[in-house]
Amino acid sequence: MAALRYAVPSFRTFRRADYSPEMPDTIYGDPTKQAHFAVIGDFDGDHRLDVALYGRADSAVVLLAVLNEANGTRVVEVQRESSEPRSPAPGVLAYESPGHRDYGDDRLQLANDAFSVVAEYGSTLYYYENGKFQQIVAGD
Repeated sequence: MAALRYAVPSFRTFRRADYSPEMPDTIYGDPTKQAHFAVIGDFDGDHRLDVALYGRADSAVVLLAVLNEANGTRVVEVQRESSEPRSPAPGVLAYESPGHRDYGDDRLQLANDAFSVVAEYGSTLYYYENGKFQQIVAGD
């Protein structure tokens, strides 16, 4: 928490009130690894659990990864998009297990845990490779 407050002091995760009233409260997938605003997994492959967090910082929608590294905690800003302050959260986080994935013409072998932002008209997969987060967009 200290690393997160230091790196992005204005960050707060999305809360139920930030989502559309039509969004179900049900969390599909493993609830021990994900909530609508957070995913736990070993994203960087160092056998330590990391966390992805989805929320707002100032007037932006922000996706962060908090990496639990051998020499301390590192906060990585994975994605930032400007947003209307009172607009609903644009999606939910979902845990993605290691393994093979097909995204249209793209074929991917996930070596580590990963996460997706799942929105009404598509999703974006985020995975850690070569020291940084990569993304693949599926859908609109």
